[in-house]
Amino acid sequence: MAHAHGKLAAPFADVHVENGTVRVTLLHDPAVDGVDMAIYVDGSASMAEEFEYRDDLPAHDDHDDHAPPPAMRGAATIDAAAPAKTAPKKGWLARLFGWFAGDHDAHDGKDDNHVEGNDDDHGRVAAVRTPGERTNMVEPQVRRMLQYLATKDRNGTLRLAYWACGYTGADIEVVGELSGLDAATLAVPGPKNPGSGTRLVPALNDFVRYMEIAAQHGAKRGCGVFVTDGQINDQGGVLKISRQIAARIAEGSLPPLHLVLVGVGEQVSERQMEEISHLEVPGAEHLWCHRVAEEMHEMAELVSGLVDSTMTVAAGGAVYDAKGKLVKRYDKRLPAVLEFALPAGHTRFSLEVDGRRYAQDLPDDDDH
Repeated sequence: MAHAHGKLAAPFADVHVENGTVRVTLLHDPAVDGVDMAIYVDGSASMAEEFEYRDDLPAHDDHDDHAPPPAMRGAATIDAAAPAKTAPKKGWLARLFGWFAGDHDAHDGKDDNHVEGNDDDHGRVAAVRTPGERTNMVEPQVRRMLQYLATKDRNGTLRLAYWACGYTGADIEVVGELSGLDAATLAVPGPKNPGSGTRLVPALNDFVRYMEIAAQHGAKRGCGVFVTDGQINDQGGVLKISRQIAARIAEGSLPPLHLVLVGVGEQVSERQMEEISHLEVPGAEHLWCHRVAEEMHEMAELVSGLVDSTMTVAAGGAVYDAKGKLVKRYDKRLPAVLEFALPAGHTRFSLEVDGRRYAQDLPDDDDH
């Protein structure tokens, strides 16, 4: 297994090779992609133990050698209250990173929005927990999600809310619009009024309303992350509203949305999540994706990987081996994370986008 970090040229953020499979993560500029992010954390009564502040919680390792790297450092952001600006049409790399042919690497230099803390091998920063600090099982994970997903958001701030609150589990308690800088001190004590049921439809409606407003301020797409530790009580309603959302996306009255459903613990019904995720509606295929984490401390890493895999960098592209033979083609969308196999003995590949090819060497075995 090997990673390439310092030997990368744009648009490559990370190259990882394991068991013959090449996994490539591409840089992207959230200001260009126009993505608005939101996190919804289950606020039902079943989460009470996870929200309980304790002194004896173990400090889990926040580093994962398989974790995806952050977005491009120093990327410009857009004020949510400002009208969307129309950028001049340039080549693909120029549109994403402000590059023109012959310029120096736009990935050089220090991040203007860098958060002080403990950098991992990918340049991300884990929220610092001081010795003896009281915390709960959810708080450090939400801090990490907020910090990481803010790098994906077009203006660097995202919506954080509790769902499944109140007597019927239908209420939403909005924490606010938060940035990655807020992560270090963010308290996540749980909702004021925990819910007696787990109803997802109200959270979906809240996210749709949020995106309707965001679209008026320049958002081009949205990604909502919904975390739960139990079974969803209104699955039929979720499927119904998902079809309505898909229809609106297809007709253009809503920007493209991607919905991420994350289950944590043994009480989650993966069968139920699969049924929701397998919903296919013309015009909005793959509206949902899902994953289940066995324990709460796995949640942030799982979410970052899922979100990265849903990001679209370009309308299409192709990967070629060292001899110029086609390895894999992406006809409709070029995702931010690519996976492919190269012929034995090949130590180089190239990515073609918008008529240009970008070559990259594979990492040596001693690269970590």
